[in-house]
Amino acid sequence: MIEHGIVTPEDLVVSFTEGMLVVDEIQGIAYTADRDGVPVPGTTEELIGANAVTSAVADRGSGHPASGTRGSSVRVSLLVASSVLLIAAVTIVALTRRKAKRQSVVLR
Repeated sequence: MIEHGIVTPEDLVVSFTEGMLVVDEIQGIAYTADRDGVPVPGTTEELIGANAVTSAVADRGSGHPASGTRGSSVRVSLLVASSVLLIAAVTIVALTRRKAKRQSVVLR
C-alpha cells in the first residue's frame, strides 16, 4: 500500500541493465540502453501510432539478454493456434453439411 507523502527520491531511481529496452512514451521513442540508461547509438526509433509501444516491445523481446527471440516465438504460437482453430472450424462445418445431406436423402 502506498500512502501520500511516503515516496522518497530513492524510490524513483530506475536501475538500468545493459541491453535493456527503454520505451519513453513522453518523448515518443524506444531505444536500447547502456548501463547508465543512455541510448546506445543507432538503437533509437521513433514510436508512431496507437500500437507503437506494443510493436516496439514485440520486435525487440523483453530487452533482457537472456530473452532471445521471445516476440517471434509468441507470434509463431499464435499462428499455430489460429491454424488449429481454423482446421477445427472447417472440419465441423464439413461434418455438419454431410450429416444434413444424409438426413435429407433418408427423408425422401
